[in-house]
Amino acid sequence: MPELPEVEIISQGLDKSLKGKSFSKIQILDKNRFIGNPNILLNKKIKKVYRRAKLVIFEFEKDIYLLAHLKMTGQFIYIDGKKKIAGGHISPELVEKVPNKHTRIIFFINKDQILYFNDLIRYSWLKIVNKKEIDNILKKEFGVEPLSEEFNIEVLKEIIKKSKNSNIKRVLTDQKKIAGIGNIYSDEILYNAGINPQRKAQSLTAQEIKRLFNSIKKVLLFAIEKEGSSIKNYVNSEGKRGTMQDYLKIYGKDGEKCKKCGSIIKKIKLNGRGTHFCPNCQPIK
Repeated sequence: MPELPEVEIISQGLDKSLKGKSFSKIQILDKNRFIGNPNILLNKKIKKVYRRAKLVIFEFEKDIYLLAHLKMTGQFIYIDGKKKIAGGHISPELVEKVPNKHTRIIFFINKDQILYFNDLIRYSWLKIVNKKEIDNILKKEFGVEPLSEEFNIEVLKEIIKKSKNSNIKRVLTDQKKIAGIGNIYSDEILYNAGINPQRKAQSLTAQEIKRLFNSIKKVLLFAIEKEGSSIKNYVNSEGKRGTMQDYLKIYGKDGEKCKKCGSIIKKIKLNGRGTHFCPNCQPIK
């Protein structure tokens, strides 16, 4: 599933392509993927497209919003005379020709400009909400944005303090605590900070929390700079694979030697997810 860096890149690409435009017609091919009356969006200008947590958010005039969660295989394809991938799943059968059997929603701007939404396994969803509804959803479902000014060391300390018996990886991936971090980047963040993912969050020292805070910022910003990780099913806003996978230090490296110390990287199941760490650089203590 795309995490914060990938969704950020997708959102930036959509914003660049769609800002100031409006949909003249919306064709819903899979009713289970779309929540709300699509006619509400017609002929209303898109003010901007941006990211919150792992959501792509289309903001229209008159305080109307369209939320999109790509899940595992969601994909936007924007065509403006020529094909332009706005980002998401990389499977060739989804991008070679549109519409196709995986196309779930079609947004028409005019005869030459069309936005397609595809989904292979149909876990994704799009939902229309108003200003009050989006405020409630974002406040209730998602915690602080890790790249925002609101996120500082004191906020992280308070999150950890309230985490009771949770391990630190669970804290990082809990969307109601910190928004946007998933399995890939939690492993990278903890490795960079030298903290074992199995550690109880409340066992971290003040110095370790400081390292963790700096690591969160560093890893996520670097991943955005590298256009995200194309490990299985992601392409960036230009339809190209991101390059962050070439810079991953720990995720997917089980059985390989740690580049810092030479120890063998291990993979365990933690919180129901595959988790990678170096037993030497990230001691359990």
